Parts: sequence; structure tokens; C-alpha cells
Amino acid sequence: VCMSAGNHAQAVAYHATRLGIKSLIVMPRNTPFTKVRNTRELGGEVLLEGETLADSWTYLERELLPRGYTLVHPYDDPLVMAGQGTIALEMLDEQPDLDAMLIPIGGGGLFAGNAVAAHGVNPKIEMYGVESAGYCSAYAALQGDASLARGGPTIAEGIAVKNVGAMTLPLIRDHAADLLRVEEAAIERAVGMLANVEKVVVEGAGASGLAALLTDPARFAGRRLGLILCGGNIDPRLLASVLLRQLVHESRL
Repeated sequence: VCMSAGNHAQAVAYHATRLGIKSLIVMPRNTPFTKVRNTRELGGEVLLEGETLADSWTYLERELLPRGYTLVHPYDDPLVMAGQGTIALEMLDEQPDLDAMLIPIGGGGLFAGNAVAAHGVNPKIEMYGVESAGYCSAYAALQGDASLARGGPTIAEGIAVKNVGAMTLPLIRDHAADLLRVEEAAIERAVGMLANVEKVVVEGAGASGLAALLTDPARFAGRRLGLILCGGNIDPRLLASVLLRQLVHESRL
């Protein structure tokens, strides 16, 4: 069993099916249809419970763990973090002279794993964590003020996590040069730019690193940066809406 907003769900479903193991995936009710469908097609049984990932976790903890299922946590697990950290190793193998990396933070596993891996190769690389302004759980935890993570609707549901991981928070504290918070407009602009310029489809959470650059370009000017585009599971209708809005903003429509 696991709870997930989409990417982790598909990974667990895929490998469980490959190994002949039943997988039960709890996802928030507002999870994009694309992610739900893909998880089911990969062999996972999907339960839609709760409005947020935290609600899904509450249901899983109350209803499923007592039945003896094995939990594969999406971020608060050292092996999952280590697996995610191989991204940084591959990036630095191709571009060893990176000055900094910008990595989305939801529960913090992706950032923690990659920060440890990157600093193992080059301790001087600056690691920036990027959060949705409405779900800045890591920033709120470091500031000791939970009210900073205000919640609400977001295009970046993949990092819309109200509570950062217990294992990931100390690693974020130790390795982050700074935590950046990005607004919805910047995330939408990043999604649109990646589609129009790079011809790459990226979901809101995956585009948040670019959104941080667009929000404060002067801070990163002239530096070699690595962005992790951690997911392309965006609903086609939402993508179409975002692209149309960007054309309006640019006075091209």
C-alpha cells in the first residue's frame, strides 16, 4: 500500500504488478484523471479518499495498515530517497560543473535524496528547494509556523503536501541553501514555457523549479543550474487551458 498524488502511485503499481504482488493505492479525490487511469492500467487498485495527501494518509493508517499490508512511503523512506537521489548522480555525470540545483519539495524525499547525492559528489553545489506557496510545508516547519502553509487549490498537486516528512526535514535543514516559494501564475507560466520552448509536457509540480527562476531571475543569472522536471502527468484539458491563458498573457490570442 501507499498514498500518492500520482507519480509514486504509478511506480508502485508498475513494480508490484511486475513482481506479482497486489498493490493498493490511496489517492486524494481531486487527483487528475490521467494519474488515476494510469495507475489502474498498471495494475494498481486505486482508492480515492480525502481531499489532500494528508487525508489519504490518515485513511491508509486507520483502515489499511492494521490489515498487515506493507507500506511503501512516497517520501519518508531512506530507500525511496536514495532511489530518487540517482537523478542528481546522472545529472552531475553529464554536467559536473553545475553551480546549483532547484528541486521541487512536497514531502521532501526528492529534495533530500538528491541533495545528499549531489553534496556527496560536490559539497559546493547549492541546493534550492522549491515549494508551492500554498503548501510550503518545509518552510513552515523550519519557521515553526504551520499557518504559513495555507493550502487551497493548486496546479501543482504533486507537491501539495501539508506535512513534510519526519526523515526528510533534517536533511532539508542541513542541505538547502534556501527554500523558495512560487505562486500559481509562475507555475502556469513555467508549464507553458516548457511546452512552447522545450516541447516538453511537464505537470505543475515538475515545472516549479523553472517557476522559481522566472520569479527571481536576477538571483540565478549567469549560473549553471540543474532543474528536475519530476513528472509529466498533467490532465490534457488542464494543459490546454494553461497554454491558452499563456497566449492571452502574451497578447498572442
